[in-house]
Amino acid sequence: MLDDVDDDSNDSVRGMSDLMLVEFLMCVLPLALIVALFKDGPLTPPSKSTQLKNDQLLLKDALRQLGRNWDYLILFCTFSIGVGFFNSLMTLLNQLIAPFGYRCLNFYSAALHSVFTFIH
Repeated sequence: MLDDVDDDSNDSVRGMSDLMLVEFLMCVLPLALIVALFKDGPLTPPSKSTQLKNDQLLLKDALRQLGRNWDYLILFCTFSIGVGFFNSLMTLLNQLIAPFGYRCLNFYSAALHSVFTFIH
């Protein structure tokens, strides 16, 4: 009777090894084709930034340009407000449930983060 159990476990281990080998081959074969057939770069540059690759800005100049870009400033402010709202809500939630013995909020924090990320 115990021999039947050992045979079943050996079959499942063998099946798992075969499955992992098939998965490995399914990943390696496309990778080899991609490495062999793809070129180093596209025929035309994909964006204006790649065309201007040689014209590198200094950090100070790049930050100055970001400070003058109205779209970036709006995005930066709205994102900062959203992050601040989320952090203050998590702090408040921690203070509310800490007296009841909940010290670790990893699960609750992750759940609320996913909800607020979906809403935001």
